[in-house]
Amino acid sequence: MQNKLKFSNHNQRTPFPEGEGGRPRFGDRIRALLENLFIADGRGVVFYFVLPSLLGVLIFVLIPFVDVVRRSFATTMGGENIGFANYRTIFHNDAFLLAGGNTIKFMLVCLPLLLCLSLGLALILYAIGEKAGIFKTAFLVPMAVPARGAFSSTLGCPWARRVSLPPWCWDS
Repeated sequence: MQNKLKFSNHNQRTPFPEGEGGRPRFGDRIRALLENLFIADGRGVVFYFVLPSLLGVLIFVLIPFVDVVRRSFATTMGGENIGFANYRTIFHNDAFLLAGGNTIKFMLVCLPLLLCLSLGLALILYAIGEKAGIFKTAFLVPMAVPARGAFSSTLGCPWARRVSLPPWCWDS
């Protein structure tokens, strides 16, 4: 007697009703996508793990962003709609134009330079091979040490109070 395992085939669902040209209709594809997201047979359960992050992004990023865009078309105090007047004001402001120009210069010069230098350094470390471990450690340790610990007077840095560091850098 052979022991045959029976695997379920997820693709055995009934086919979509065909729209024009033999392709499934858009609404049927959306319905099938939503069904697959909420099915707990091993594939759709992934959605439940991502759901808290999606809710966090929605609550703390998307909703405030939409509110800021909505408020940008209103007056500061009264909240009455003034259209694009706020945008006309900032695009005629010299300080805003200077800041925008500096940001564009930074993006066009500094970011490609940073990426090229980082890639070059990574390629050099990769070429060194096993001996590159000490250099990798030297690059990563500053990210692991918190600023408070680095400037704390409890770690033997009594000079921390004398160099005008903010109060959170040294113990009270």
